[in-house]
Amino acid sequence: AAVGRPERKLLPHLLLLMSAAERSAERIKEGGDAGERNTEVPASLAEFLKVNGLPANLYSDVKQIPRFIRFGLRHAPCPEGLKALETELGTSLHPTPIPLIYQLGEDRGLVGVSMYKQGKIFGIDLASAFAVHALDLKPGMSVVDVCCAPGAKLCMMAEIVAPEKNGGAMTPGKDNEAVGGTVTGVDISRDRLAVCRNILRKYKVMSAR
Repeated sequence: AAVGRPERKLLPHLLLLMSAAERSAERIKEGGDAGERNTEVPASLAEFLKVNGLPANLYSDVKQIPRFIRFGLRHAPCPEGLKALETELGTSLHPTPIPLIYQLGEDRGLVGVSMYKQGKIFGIDLASAFAVHALDLKPGMSVVDVCCAPGAKLCMMAEIVAPEKNGGAMTPGKDNEAVGGTVTGVDISRDRLAVCRNILRKYKVMSAR
């Protein structure tokens, strides 16, 4: 089923909600026993949950973080391709409301997977994918991502605004205005920007800078 676009006035709240969820997920990944984890949420998020009738522990009482992958626009999967990937991963793949985004049935690493090594699939956080989906981007648009690292969200936006430029042999950041839209990535950390730049090169994303 398709997901409706959120109203513009709700978008800041949704992005805040997703940001808090990502922080909670990172705490859980880094933490040990569930009882030792910091389950506090920002006051603004707690208020958002209360106003919308959602349980206060919605994002603090998480036992396992699902893992998601995204297929590149040029590599939309056929049923046979999905089956082959499931066999290689050793787990099932479940479609989400966002096109080309699939949830893994169990947590699996992607490093040794052939489609990952070929640049056909990306690991991505669902909150990042939803943020891009909510923007309702179109080819030709220009976007600034002010927290772009590690780069999965940046790649997703770049493929949407300039699909004809990605996967080619251009140099990242050069001649971006010649065809289609552009995506500009900004991050506070030079090290994280370096990681992002490497991901752009790996996936041959040429419309980002």
